[in-house]
Amino acid sequence: PPAPKPRDRVLSNEELKSLWKAIENQPFPWQHSLKLMLFTAARRSEVFGAERAEFDLEEKVWNLPASSAKNSKLFPSATNPKTSASGISKLLRRLRADIQSDLQRPVLHWTLHDIRRTVATNLQRLGVRLEVTEAILNHISGSQAGIVKVYQRYNWMDEKREALQLWSDDLVRI
Repeated sequence: PPAPKPRDRVLSNEELKSLWKAIENQPFPWQHSLKLMLFTAARRSEVFGAERAEFDLEEKVWNLPASSAKNSKLFPSATNPKTSASGISKLLRRLRADIQSDLQRPVLHWTLHDIRRTVATNLQRLGVRLEVTEAILNHISGSQAGIVKVYQRYNWMDEKREALQLWSDDLVRI
């Protein structure tokens, strides 16, 4: 079959504001996990597969391992703390309904992955270098592919921290 058409959905500032309000009404683990996705552009699997040990709160660093273990989840299920949260489809239905109700109009379909695109788009709007945006997204293609992948070993840590702080400030403003 042909490859699926790439999505291009980016949430507007109005939708982000409404999404934030909807997130505020969500129970554990949804509220915290969704905010983490909004602030970091992390993948859903990275957030729900995260372990507490990955977070160095003193250094303010999230160290994503190449592969995650399946125990000690950061966002466990409310009914079984040994498994990660489930019910994402129900969560998205609630969020979409809350946003439509808040905005009092139909809202184009969006997914959790569209949050990553929204953050990346806003990072570019804020003037963040493309290489830094790609590093935040943990991409190994684009500016990190080919010969650059072989020779460029800089981790962009300071730039990522600065970019995410810039985004955080803008998200709070929104």
